[in-house]
Amino acid sequence: MNFEDCLYSRFSSYNAKLTYVELVCTRNAMDEIIQRFGINVKTSPLEDGAFSIKVKVPVGDEFFGWLFVNADKIKLTAPKDTVAEYEDKLRTAVGNFVKK
Repeated sequence: MNFEDCLYSRFSSYNAKLTYVELVCTRNAMDEIIQRFGINVKTSPLEDGAFSIKVKVPVGDEFFGWLFVNADKIKLTAPKDTVAEYEDKLRTAVGNFVKK
């Protein structure tokens, strides 16, 4: 199994589109990033020990769920259409719990 197949299996989604995404991460996210994307993931340093990565992932509910669980340390920043899709899912989730 090659790395992309392994990554796809970690975020397996039916009909998920493989997309390059950019993530901005706090320094506390490195273990999670390595666990998810491997030791050879390339990072770009940012201020305060933060870093960014650009990785190819199958964009779908499993990926968005992983982002949500790690929302305190990992932020999706690109591409814009994927960020918008994630924001829509978050709004829908919040709307399910807001009393009307």
